Amino acid sequence: MAFNLATFRQRVHSVARNQYFIVRIPQVGDQEVLTALARTTSLPAVTHTTLEIPYRGMPMKIDDRQDFPEWEVNFLCDEAHGLRNIFISWASLAYNSQNLITQPHNVYKQDGLSVSQLSADGQITSTCTFVGAFPSNIGEIAFDQAGGAIAEFAVTFTYDQFFMNSLDGDMIFSDVDIDVGDDGRFNGVSVKGIAGVRFNPTAPA
Repeated sequence: MAFNLATFRQRVHSVARNQYFIVRIPQVGDQEVLTALARTTSLPAVTHTTLEIPYRGMPMKIDDRQDFPEWEVNFLCDEAHGLRNIFISWASLAYNSQNLITQPHNVYKQDGLSVSQLSADGQITSTCTFVGAFPSNIGEIAFDQAGGAIAEFAVTFTYDQFFMNSLDGDMIFSDVDIDVGDDGRFNGVSVKGIAGVRFNPTAPA
């Protein structure tokens, strides 16, 4: 059977566009502002490490465990560096270089960070939710006398694991408890599409 453009249109009704996404970091601020300032990010790759079992000189590879790469978001920088300073304060919760104090991991690691793919009509189609996340690198801000460019900075998040959600917002392969209101809202913010996560509403000092 020939596969032509008409067949393609019948079978493929829509394709995802990479400019339609939402970034949620409940510990930092309003998701609309964050998404407006977020220039680029990604849904992380799903990769598994492998083990080799040698047999008569030939390796047999078996699956070991899932590997969780770091998640990076590039933000526009406001003139007061307000957003960047929030991430710096958050990172200092883990280790304060002035008093040389290291805090317990439950002080700085947070659940509920997420990035969602949107359809062209603004509906959530896929969400990646991060567990045990914290900013491990707040990037530099480059200056240039030639001028003309908008200042940006990158934030790299390290985390324990992520979960992908189904289209209706139910967590796939997750035993994380749900701690969201019956109306699907948390702290006044709709969490449709990221159900299945217990949020920690404590913001960095």
